[in-house]
Amino acid sequence: MAMKHLFSFIMCAAIAGALVSCDRKGIDALASADILVPDGYHIQEFRAACSDTRTSRDDNGNTVWSCDDRITVFWESGNCSADCISGEDSGTATFRAIIPDRETIIFASYPEGRHAELSVATDEIEVEIGSEQPGSFSAGNIAAAKADGNMLSFFNVNAFLCFEIPGEDISKVVAESVSGAALAGKQVVSFAGENPVLGDRSDPVSSITMSVDGSGRYYMSILSGVQHASGLLLKYYKGDDISGTYYLDKDITTVRNKIYAFGEFEPDGNYYATLEGNGNKSGLNWDNAMDVEKLAALLTISADEAVLAAKVAALTGATIHIGAGISDLTTFVDIDFFVAKSGVTFNFASNTPESGDH
Repeated sequence: MAMKHLFSFIMCAAIAGALVSCDRKGIDALASADILVPDGYHIQEFRAACSDTRTSRDDNGNTVWSCDDRITVFWESGNCSADCISGEDSGTATFRAIIPDRETIIFASYPEGRHAELSVATDEIEVEIGSEQPGSFSAGNIAAAKADGNMLSFFNVNAFLCFEIPGEDISKVVAESVSGAALAGKQVVSFAGENPVLGDRSDPVSSITMSVDGSGRYYMSILSGVQHASGLLLKYYKGDDISGTYYLDKDITTVRNKIYAFGEFEPDGNYYATLEGNGNKSGLNWDNAMDVEKLAALLTISADEAVLAAKVAALTGATIHIGAGISDLTTFVDIDFFVAKSGVTFNFASNTPESGDH
């Protein structure tokens, strides 16, 4: 679609620079008109709702605005940053911006500074989900809104992959679509109808690199509405060296606003399986052991060369721990193939540890 490239609006950037989020001095200064508003412009407060948007999460898992949040407010010929001036840890927040008097069609994007292009004629915004990400929830939460008066109801664009990194030595995680489908790229959001909808995608990238800074929970923003028919390959690194690879052998079509949780990454190349499975059945530890059906699928020799290569890579040097009750794998899979190609070791446990005991 034809889009106008947004340009930085220097005057608004200077004003935004005078406002430090959650700094009452900056907020009070603007409120008392200490900052000069040029002719033809006015101060506009926007009330933003995040019922369909995530910026951060509280201890109960609720999604909230934080007082250091910033958005970009833009119109056909310019844009400026807007700081959150109220609503910390709240489902709604107030943002203050300086906009032209004659502009009546206003859009916004979150996070502030996110690449966006606007077509006023078609009521469409194009936002970008990057192929390199910091892994924070707020930075990965891509959202857009069209103002209705002074109200901004943000529409969440992306889906998430969520990882728990237990150790301090993992430096990055790389996700790849085995079928080559898009994980990152540009996404159009249309506000032409009664409700916002996702439109065309462009500049597709089939892998995303996520930086990791110590242990904790990380979120990788991915395009929604994309089918990854051959699953995902997840690689984690210590420095520049691959520490381990995990193959998610599942046909996934990503859903907007959904978080796909993959449990903990174990940096030692271990997989775990029990008869019934546990937790999210990722196979990354006993608490999330895969069931016998997923184990069989993992060890099936696929006719799809890309899928088979992903399995061989993921299982290279791995140890597969088999819980009590699973005895003879050769009755349903060819384990000799993966022993030869990947050097897999099978450890048949005499008993299965209790949940949390691993």
